[in-house]
Amino acid sequence: MALRFAFDDVESEIESFAQLAQSYLDSRGSNALKAWLTALQNLRTARQGVTHRWEIPTAMPIRTISNSNEGHPQRDGCLVGMLSTLWEITIPAGCPKISGGRSTVFHLAGIACTRVSLWRINADCSETEVARWSFEIGGDDSPGCHFHVQVKGDVGDRLFPPTLSIPRLPGMLVTPIDALDFLLGELFQRRWEQHLGKETHDLLQWSSIQRQRLTKVLAWQHQHAQRARGSVWFALKRAKPEIDQLAK
Repeated sequence: MALRFAFDDVESEIESFAQLAQSYLDSRGSNALKAWLTALQNLRTARQGVTHRWEIPTAMPIRTISNSNEGHPQRDGCLVGMLSTLWEITIPAGCPKISGGRSTVFHLAGIACTRVSLWRINADCSETEVARWSFEIGGDDSPGCHFHVQVKGDVGDRLFPPTLSIPRLPGMLVTPIDALDFLLGELFQRRWEQHLGKETHDLLQWSSIQRQRLTKVLAWQHQHAQRARGSVWFALKRAKPEIDQLAK
């Protein structure tokens, strides 16, 4: 069953996080985030019952600034992160509307994938991709944990070729903003943690939305673990959330 999301919550999450992360994104990254938000706002008046693509294209990803050798410079070098995403969404028929004919909720209707990659900056200023993974949300008939992470290489790669559908590593992060928060926390281990220690309006607004969502995901996982008979892992692997699981 599809998951329901409130337009207001998702928009507020993007707006507040965009302000919070502004100094960690380059100009292209900031523009990609703004365009993605505008696309969602435009979808509020889209036709109901039709599947729409809401995406940050891989050709125009959210892009971070360089981490300037933060972390493990001897091993990692200087890195930048990139994030793209595709969610196929639909506005359910009969969805309530507010001023301007704007719909209040949308449902996931297909693909829900956020791709994250790390790129090393070489001595000649060129960039080489060194890691890639994706945060994904499954469907009713998808194998593996409903919220999972996959590692994918390119065609011809020996490790994790795109023709390999497993493993699906269990996860709890849901939205592309969750994924961007994770990416910034990995690239800027100390700076991002210190940045999140400043209780600004944007931080409080975003963290409130994320806290409610992740608390519901963890409570849902805990509930299925407690009810498990036999392998707890397989109980979690088989579990599928109700449509309003994150909206309760």
